[in-house]
Amino acid sequence: MATNNKCSMCEKTPGTCLCAGCNAHFCRKHFNDHHAKLLNELDEYIEQRNTLHDQIDKIDQRGELCNTILLQIDEWQKATIEKVTQRAERIREQIVNLLSPNKVEITSRLKKLSDKLIHLKETEDFLEIDLTQVEEMINALKQDCKRLSELPLVELHVEQNDQTVWDRLIYVEEKIATSGNKHDEQLAVGEAIS
Repeated sequence: MATNNKCSMCEKTPGTCLCAGCNAHFCRKHFNDHHAKLLNELDEYIEQRNTLHDQIDKIDQRGELCNTILLQIDEWQKATIEKVTQRAERIREQIVNLLSPNKVEITSRLKKLSDKLIHLKETEDFLEIDLTQVEEMINALKQDCKRLSELPLVELHVEQNDQTVWDRLIYVEEKIATSGNKHDEQLAVGEAIS
């Protein structure tokens, strides 16, 4: 059976091959050329897909960068909190030392005085010099007790600095590339805490 269809490319030879995709008729030679053209087009799409895959991989790398930066923020936060905690602990120690003088040492000296008095009383082996020493110990303890009973005037100074620019202590800087030239644009994270 003869065909009336001519090759859609050369329009001279009979179109014995029908492309199921575009419904065009081709001679054997041009059918192979048409198929090769479709293969080239498919290869281009595969290359575009590979490029997209690379771009997605780069997005994944941005996620890793995000995690790294978040860890840096956590470390900064911990270090800042640690500095505040250390300072608060030093101030607490100062307050305890000022408001609770060495009561233990005074109590120990009082016990030594008591032991000496008991010993002198039981043995009745003492001289005027022993009584002078006892009197000096008692006077020193009286002065220390008086000092203990007088609370020192202590005032806590806390710097309430609402002027701290928190968004300058730690911030994010986005690098934006435009038309081959790179310039920096700073993006402050959060607002100033007041």
